Parts: sequence; structure tokens; C-alpha cells
Amino acid sequence: KNLALYRVNVDSKALYNTEGMRDQSSTEFLAEGKFFQGGNWNHLHEMLGVRNGAEVLYVGDHLYSDVLLSKRTLGWRTMLIIPELENEILIRQLEIERENLIDNLRLTRTETEEWIASLNA
Repeated sequence: KNLALYRVNVDSKALYNTEGMRDQSSTEFLAEGKFFQGGNWNHLHEMLGVRNGAEVLYVGDHLYSDVLLSKRTLGWRTMLIIPELENEILIRQLEIERENLIDNLRLTRTETEEWIASLNA
């Protein structure tokens, strides 16, 4: 695909087309921002002077198309964003708290039963 490559302004979330910036060195180009959306790997490698895929860190939220394919086919370093993970961690922490409460209640029950048994002895 020959998609346009956009620079992302991380503060405003605005996208800026990078077409026509090939006259800049990669250092000048990156000085203006290092977050991009769209484009294609050929265009990106050319603009940044990438010689080895390991020079690129690709961040995505889809395990197969973003992370696995770019890692396998281009050798890019990859990072997976999992927006749902924060909520899943919170749910797990609540489950652990409940499990601990149940364990404590069972221990209290056992101790109470033993105390009652000692009164009957």
C-alpha cells in the first residue's frame, strides 16, 4: 500500500502530512517529532535512513497485524498496547482481596468451632 504518512502532534493529537519532506535529513525530520501514523514501511525507512528494522520501535494495539507481522516481516522492535489490561488487573486485584477475605473467614470459623468444642469438653 502507498498510504500517506502523518506526523502525530502528541499534545493536540493533530496529524500532519509528511509528503514533500524528503529534502530534510533524518535528524532534521525527527527533530520535528517522532510519532507517526499511516504510511508504509518503505517510505518510513527511506525518510529516516533506516538500514535495519531493529532501529524502529512500532507501537500497536493489534497483536497479529501490528505486532507479529511487523516483527516477522520487517524485524521491527514492537510494543503491544492493551487498553483493557488496566481494568483486568483491577478486577484481578479485587478477586485476590475477596479470596483473602474468604480465607480469613474460614480461619475464623475453624477457630470458633474449636473454641465451641473446647467449651463442651
